[in-house]
Amino acid sequence: MTTSAKLALFSKELTSRGIAFETLGDTGHEFLTFRYRDLQFLLPAEASDPKFFLMILPGIYRATETEDKQRALAIANELNRQRKVVKAQVAEGGEVSLAIEMFLDPIETFRPVFERSLQCLFETWILFGARVMGHQVAAAA
Repeated sequence: MTTSAKLALFSKELTSRGIAFETLGDTGHEFLTFRYRDLQFLLPAEASDPKFFLMILPGIYRATETEDKQRALAIANELNRQRKVVKAQVAEGGEVSLAIEMFLDPIETFRPVFERSLQCLFETWILFGARVMGHQVAAAA
């Protein structure tokens, strides 16, 4: 599946849900960006792996000090062990992002998991924030 075909597929789904979006990126590396519950999400549409579905919630936290980065990494590792499908990542600069990554064959089968993917990312964002603030919150599956 080409990048433009993936963009069209994702665009159609967002439009059917009444979600406004924008297409960004360079040719061959485009992605859709949209808001859900006041958070900005990314839906990359690269054609390099036509069966790969990726949804990103970028920049949920920025760790600035070394101790803060270590704490963010520990929380991310804990959430990665507890949460299904969601991957918490701490970049070199201390920026924390969440992502849903999965293989779908065919990619069109992303529709039934789209809402659940959004919900999982949103719930994990809440859990990450609570843990950064020092609170333990019961995790949903």
